[in-house]
Amino acid sequence: MRSSTRHPLRSSALRALPLLVLPLAAACKHGPSAASTYEPVECGQGSGQSAAAGVDGAGGTITVGGHSLILPPQAVGSRTTFTITERAAGHIGVEVEPHGTQFGRNATLVLSFARCGGSPAGFQDLRVVEVRQGTTEVIRVMPSVVNVQARTVTTTGLEHLSGYLIGGNRAEE
Repeated sequence: MRSSTRHPLRSSALRALPLLVLPLAAACKHGPSAASTYEPVECGQGSGQSAAAGVDGAGGTITVGGHSLILPPQAVGSRTTFTITERAAGHIGVEVEPHGTQFGRNATLVLSFARCGGSPAGFQDLRVVEVRQGTTEVIRVMPSVVNVQARTVTTTGLEHLSGYLIGGNRAEE
């Protein structure tokens, strides 16, 4: 016969679940309302340079102007040529092609704001933002980590390729 006694850790963990879900749901807002508060950061001119490399199932890294696309093993099923182009305009970011490429495992994108000489003035809460191809229109705010010493913003959540910029909220004055 089966006992009806509950396991104390399981039941307390289940009771705590709603407390964990609410903050996570709030932190994961990626809809238009979250994107509309982020503005692309401008800081000096980019080089407009490109780098391209063929990457297969073993993975690889492509770097240009301090920005890097890192593809883990099994990100792509067959050899694919990727191009990363630093934007020449004042916005800090890259276009990564072929646009729309879907990954088997999420890729990592590292964007550098080293040309700013420090943190971009007037902005807080820096993030990698996905933008419409060839524009600065923010369509999604990516989970990101800022490394102030290296002057980079990194996201490990790339499921596909598009245009990406560093975005932030205007600091209150």
